[in-house]
Amino acid sequence: MNRSGRSMQKIARLWCCAPVLLMSTLAAAAENNGIAVVGTGKVEARPTQVELTAIVKGEAELAVDAITKYEDNRRRAMEAITNLGIDDLSVSGGGVSINSADAQAAMMAAMRGMPPAEDSTQKLSLSEELTLTLANIDALSTQDLLQTLVKIVDAGKDAGLTIGPPPKSIYEMQMSARMGNAQSPLAAFKLNDVQTVKGQAYEAAIQDARIQAERLAKLADVKLGKVTAIREVPDKNAGREYNPYYGWVTSNKDPEYIANGLEEITVSVVLEVEFAIE
Repeated sequence: MNRSGRSMQKIARLWCCAPVLLMSTLAAAAENNGIAVVGTGKVEARPTQVELTAIVKGEAELAVDAITKYEDNRRRAMEAITNLGIDDLSVSGGGVSINSADAQAAMMAAMRGMPPAEDSTQKLSLSEELTLTLANIDALSTQDLLQTLVKIVDAGKDAGLTIGPPPKSIYEMQMSARMGNAQSPLAAFKLNDVQTVKGQAYEAAIQDARIQAERLAKLADVKLGKVTAIREVPDKNAGREYNPYYGWVTSNKDPEYIANGLEEITVSVVLEVEFAIE
C-alpha cells in the first residue's frame, strides 16, 4: 500500500474515534461542572439501655449433680430478678456450656506461669452467660439509675450469680493493660435506637457540606445549585474488632455504640456531597 493509502486509513480511524473522544470530553466537563465538599455531622446522645453480664454455673463430680445444681442456681437467680419488679429489666441467656472445671483452672494457671493444682477429683462445670438489660435509662435521673443498678447487682449476687464479664485470657489481659483498661467494666451503656440519632447526624453533615459549598461558591463568584451526588465515607474502623490471637480482624458485626460509663455517646457520619453550579 502506498503512502497515500496509509494516510487515508489513519484519517478514517481518527474519524471513527472522534465521537467517542468527544463524548468522553463532554462527560468529563459535566463531572467537573460543580463543587464537591466533605461534610461531617456529629450528634451526642444519652445511652438508652445498660447491660450487665452475669454468670450462673453448677459444678459437681457427677454430671447429674452438676446439672441439678446449675438448674437450681438458674431458677433461684431468675426468681430473684423477677421479684425486683422492674418493668424495664429483661434477661436473656447465651446458651449452656459444659467444661471440666479442673481443666479450666489448669489452663488459667498455665497462662500465669503457675503449676496446676494437684487434685484427684474431676469436676464437671455447667455455666451460662446471662445478659441483664435495663431499658429506657434515658428517662431516669442519674441517682435513680444508680440505685436501680445497685438493686440488680445485689439481688444477683445474693442469688449466686457472678456479676461481671467472664474472665479474660492472658492475651486479652495484656492487651487491655496496654490500652489502659486493665479492669473490665461492670456495665455497658448502649444506644438501641441508633438509626434515629444517625439520621440527625446525616442532616448535620448535609448542612455542614452546604455551608462549605456556599463559601466556595461566593469566593468563585458563582451561584450554588442543587445537590447532584452524595456518598457516605465509610469509617475505617467499622467492621473491625480485636482478636487476642490474630490481632485486628474484619468482622461482619454491625458497629455498636457503647460507652463504659454513663456518658453521652457520639454518632458521627462523613458525607461527600457534590453541588451543581448555576
